[in-house]
Amino acid sequence: MTRWLIAFLLTATLSAADPSFRTDVFPIFRDNCLACHSAQTKMGQLVMEDYDGLMQGGNNGPALVAGDAESSLLVRMLEGRAQPKMPFGGGDLAAKNIATIRAWIDAGAKGEAVTSATPSLPNIAPRGSVSATPISALAFSPDGARLAVGDYRRVRLFDAEGELIAKVFEDHADLVRSLAFSPDGKLLAAAGGAPAQFGEVKVWDVESGQLRYTIKGHNDCIYSVDFSPDGKQIVSASYDRMIELWSAGTGEHIRTLKDHVDAVYAVEFGTRPGQLLSGGADRSVKLWNPETGKPSLTLSEPMAGVLSVAFHPDGRHIAAAGADKTIRTWRITNHENTAADLVKAMTGHEGAILKIAYSPDGTTIVSASSDRSLKVWDAVTLAEKAVLTDQSDWPQALAFHPDGKTFVVGGHDGSLTTYDAVSLRPTAGWMRPKSARNLAGR
Repeated sequence: MTRWLIAFLLTATLSAADPSFRTDVFPIFRDNCLACHSAQTKMGQLVMEDYDGLMQGGNNGPALVAGDAESSLLVRMLEGRAQPKMPFGGGDLAAKNIATIRAWIDAGAKGEAVTSATPSLPNIAPRGSVSATPISALAFSPDGARLAVGDYRRVRLFDAEGELIAKVFEDHADLVRSLAFSPDGKLLAAAGGAPAQFGEVKVWDVESGQLRYTIKGHNDCIYSVDFSPDGKQIVSASYDRMIELWSAGTGEHIRTLKDHVDAVYAVEFGTRPGQLLSGGADRSVKLWNPETGKPSLTLSEPMAGVLSVAFHPDGRHIAAAGADKTIRTWRITNHENTAADLVKAMTGHEGAILKIAYSPDGTTIVSASSDRSLKVWDAVTLAEKAVLTDQSDWPQALAFHPDGKTFVVGGHDGSLTTYDAVSLRPTAGWMRPKSARNLAGR
């Protein structure tokens, strides 16, 4: 065999073995890096959604040197030879994946067009009627005269006797996951959206029952919504890792708050101006300055995703709980909300804590868990006051009446139960037995 043919075959064999950016390298980035380095999150100003963004680099300069994997910052961070080690908070990247990235860079880091877009999902309608759907959100009007109940594609309003008011807000995209009344009680924000497609907030006029406007601004469903204390802004938190601020008057977008690197499950305005609290799947609790859109403090004590957060009525204490089955409370130590001390941490459930709420007087915390129990805690000491184990399913929605005398719990099975806040027994206050039957049938 001639020398030139041997050389040709050897070159062709090596070329065929070179990793492809589209089929070999990009899937590694997509599965391990885009939570922090998408066009939305853009951590360190590095976008890895496509070849051009990767080659452009970020705040630390070029991510890689074509033909020289050993000197490439990307490889050095993946191997822990440069800080911070990547993937951030996600453990070590598999050695075979690093080897693939190394081989691709050493071969010249050639690129091809890729797409990370989520394919459209079919709209599959239910084939039959559903007798009960999960109660996924609850909210009392500020005057305590109305209770809003959210479930699949609708919100119902009940009066103080537990009777259904002649207003049902319908045509939501999917499950209504969060509800909030404006401070004056005139508007009701109902948030949800289609998973993996878009987030949605419908803002309703409570008296007329008319839809004021619809917000669509996230790339995934919204898990939490709230009004600012002055009623001028609405905040939404989504599985897409973003927190968005909107004008409560028009629904127009104000700004994006991005610092979480995973889904944001809970967001709440504080009782004092300039306070905003969030918790997410990245195991962090964050205090934000809504005016600048920047986090003022990150609390990282949780050991798993944070599913619920709450401000104490005094605006100086906060609580959070979630998948690590633990309630934590902190005391904010300055007026700038840039420092906080951990006060108490208590592991008190056998399952994830789905929801927590302070009583209006700030003396009590109630927690609802996937272990099908409610627990009542002293808000200062986190001493356990009572365990309510009579839940028929997951208690996933929770709200105190503004007068603090009762609290209401919504179950995954569609049940709605009112408890006396003192005796901790089910009470006829909000949902009388007759009304409970009406609720299940509507």
